[in-house]
Amino acid sequence: MSSPAEISLEMMKIAIPGILVIITAYVVLKNQSDANLEKVRLELRKTNASTFNPMRMQAYERYILFLERITLNHLITEYNRAESNALIFRHAMLETINQEFSHNVAQQIYVSPQAYTIIKVAKEELLQLIQEKSKLVDPKGPASELAKILIEAVQEKGQQPVDKAIAFIKSEVKLTFQ
Repeated sequence: MSSPAEISLEMMKIAIPGILVIITAYVVLKNQSDANLEKVRLELRKTNASTFNPMRMQAYERYILFLERITLNHLITEYNRAESNALIFRHAMLETINQEFSHNVAQQIYVSPQAYTIIKVAKEELLQLIQEKSKLVDPKGPASELAKILIEAVQEKGQQPVDKAIAFIKSEVKLTFQ
């Protein structure tokens, strides 16, 4: 008859290799699983990049277009009519800026937070400039008076509020897509 010590020793001879096989199998399977997961992640990134990058580029394009549409040159050319007074002219410019911004607000998810902040700041600076300079003219006076004051203000500053935002977006696009 075998002693309990011999039985325990025999059981350990069987159990220890079995445990080692299980641990080895676990490590090997985990490494394979991690490698497969990384391959799937890489493929997903490639797929997302091919889908997401064109959408990002389109968002940058749309914001450039927005900024170009709200330059004072464009607004004055578009809304300064001989029959229009300063109040109507001011209202048309402010409404256009806000509508254009609202139309493009969803694009913010595709641009960097810094780009979106700079775009918002440019819009707000332009609205503020129009509001401030509108106070210097008679609301019932000709729109051309307000246009003249706005042009002089921009010439005095040397650039329009949107110029910085346009330059930033262009540089960010170069960094992102080159």
